Amino acid sequence: MRIIMICILLLCIATPAEARTRFGTEDKIIRIQKIEVPAAARQMVPPEFLDNAYLARRISIKWFIAGAYLTDHGYVIELDDDRYFDLGTERISALQTIGVLPIPLSAAPIPASEYVIGYSLWPILAFVLISTTISIMIRNRRSRRVRAVVGSSFPELLRQTLIGAAKADGKIDPEEIKLIDEIMSKITNAKVRETSIMQDIDHSTLKGGDLLSHIEMIGPMMNPVQRQIMIRELYRVIAVDGKIDRKEKAMLDSCAKSLMLTPAQLKEITAKL
Repeated sequence: MRIIMICILLLCIATPAEARTRFGTEDKIIRIQKIEVPAAARQMVPPEFLDNAYLARRISIKWFIAGAYLTDHGYVIELDDDRYFDLGTERISALQTIGVLPIPLSAAPIPASEYVIGYSLWPILAFVLISTTISIMIRNRRSRRVRAVVGSSFPELLRQTLIGAAKADGKIDPEEIKLIDEIMSKITNAKVRETSIMQDIDHSTLKGGDLLSHIEMIGPMMNPVQRQIMIRELYRVIAVDGKIDRKEKAMLDSCAKSLMLTPAQLKEITAKL
């Protein structure tokens, strides 16, 4: 939502003259060419057409924060004092007959930039709709995960978390499966088969990128001792290959913080491994 508000504010920021066009209708005149009135026709046209008159095109943009739509009003004759005369079919024909306007009139397409501005509201609305939909999907996904863990026992929470940690690098090594098997067998005082761990891995919806948010969610469900066990076993699974890189260290530090463990406690726990 913050991104959406920033986009809207940027669209609303303008000079005082432009600010009036953020709501309502804005007329724009696009000059095409200067009008040269032949000597024989000088008595047949309004005197304003004799000096600094231009064949132009008038468009208008309907604004509602951004451009809602653009209307092409056709050809006009613009004067230097910002006045203009609308040119209907009959008037254009008459002025062409006396040589004031060319035959045919210049096509003078409306610049693409005007269409971008004139219909800018719709990409913004699409962005808002897509962003809102994604936000709702993320919240729903998080809600499903919360419902999945509420009421879970500590061994179940630990098992889910260790599987998520093993999946964090995008692949599961046999050493990780074996270690999770050993940890869960010790925690539950019952032999856990590696095939059971592998089945849980296949059915786990917890992705590596979700590990930290998962820890933040389950942290309050555990007592201090369980939090220490959680970070200790996480450390063991992540370090099963014999090394911890900078990214993994940063993730472990963040997990420890989410588990309300101090740096000193984390250091003491990992020093014993």
